[in-house]
Amino acid sequence: MFRWAEQLGLEPFVTSWRLACEPISGYLPGWLLYSLPDGLWLQSLLTVLHIIWQDDKEFGGVAIVVVLASLGLEVLQAAMPQLGTFDWADIIALTCAAVFSPARLLLFDRSQE
Repeated sequence: MFRWAEQLGLEPFVTSWRLACEPISGYLPGWLLYSLPDGLWLQSLLTVLHIIWQDDKEFGGVAIVVVLASLGLEVLQAAMPQLGTFDWADIIALTCAAVFSPARLLLFDRSQE
């Protein structure tokens, strides 16, 4: 899972953080450890796409494709377990990111005017 960190030479840093956080992981709910990161990744991607294409009329279509792809990949895990573990909490996290990301971006844009 962390092969990318190894390739970037960040493995010692990531390993030390994982070991430092391990004692508290037993006290955290599963959705915080496993589903929240999915939602945050989608939120981040939508934010970056908005920054890049904020004046482009095609941004909405791109955002919809990204959201549907992320939800579709999660649903596919229910049909094809070799792709990963399906979890309703992931669907909820992705849906929250899909709903709150555009709302937050619109509010932020209006506050800049």
